Amino acid sequence: MRNMEPKCRMLSFRLSRREYDLAQEASRFQGYRSIALFARSAVLDRTAKSRDPSTVEIIEIQQKVAEMSSELRILTQNVGLLSRSLEIARQSLAEDRKQEEDVTTQ
Repeated sequence: MRNMEPKCRMLSFRLSRREYDLAQEASRFQGYRSIALFARSAVLDRTAKSRDPSTVEIIEIQQKVAEMSSELRILTQNVGLLSRSLEIARQSLAEDRKQEEDVTTQ
């Protein structure tokens, strides 16, 4: 479930190159679409933990959904690759059989 409240405030902060690279890697690993969403989630997670326990649960659910979405995207890509590989193998097998038939009929 998305929070439909408009986002009208902006937060900006600086990171070293190493910090940025680590944050970017962590955001990809956890399935976030962007480092900005990852940073936003981290800030909200820290804020929520100091307040309402139910907000913590919502954030944890959102993080799990993001992780599962990322895993599903990877699985979908892998299924596509396997499907294409299988089609190529079928075509190759059909060509081999045709060549064998041509050789035996000559």
